[in-house]
Amino acid sequence: KQGVLAWNAAFERIGFKNAVVVRQQEANDSFDTMDARHASVRWYVGTDAGFAIGPRQVDPRSGEILDANAFFLRISGYSVADLQGGPLNTLLEPSYGQSQAYRDLIDRLARCEPQSGAFQMTHRDGRLIWVQAIFNVVMDADERPYRVRAYMTDVTEQKAADLEAHFKGSAFNGASVAMMMVDRDLKVLHVNDATRALFTENLAAFRAVWPSFDPNRIVGTCIDVF
Repeated sequence: KQGVLAWNAAFERIGFKNAVVVRQQEANDSFDTMDARHASVRWYVGTDAGFAIGPRQVDPRSGEILDANAFFLRISGYSVADLQGGPLNTLLEPSYGQSQAYRDLIDRLARCEPQSGAFQMTHRDGRLIWVQAIFNVVMDADERPYRVRAYMTDVTEQKAADLEAHFKGSAFNGASVAMMMVDRDLKVLHVNDATRALFTENLAAFRAVWPSFDPNRIVGTCIDVF
């Protein structure tokens, strides 16, 4: 509270006394902290406040991007000039951005219905990243929706870890078909038991082509070697 009230010193220099007033929101208060008519401050204890990336603001009637802050620009690789005035769906995974599901999302926001979920988004460099998003509709003085604040967290690494865990599950390791998982650089991340058996049983044939081939060191190898 005192940190926010410290701004009053700056306002007093230009002739405004007590320009900033701070009070704690009570449980029975009716105003919405996401309403643009109020300035709200939220704080978190600890370093695991997972959704503190954003906000980005979007017109709920059209999906037009109005602005973006530094946190969103950092995870997306874009500049404000790249985004401002463009449609939200150009940022999303192409098939989703043209889908009925996306149109339904915009329709629900236009009806002032908050939305959340995990979405694939296109980074400026062309790769796809995952974001966990919360969309909150902001009302104007006449109680009409006029913008959406989108809070986003980059969860790409979490999604990759979940996918790897899925592939490493019993369905993957227990499959009778030889299977392996590679990253986008074509380096082997994981192979199942059937793959290891295939390599071991045919070791002589593999070494006839690649003399240094070792089935126990296949993880981390680029599949270009094949």
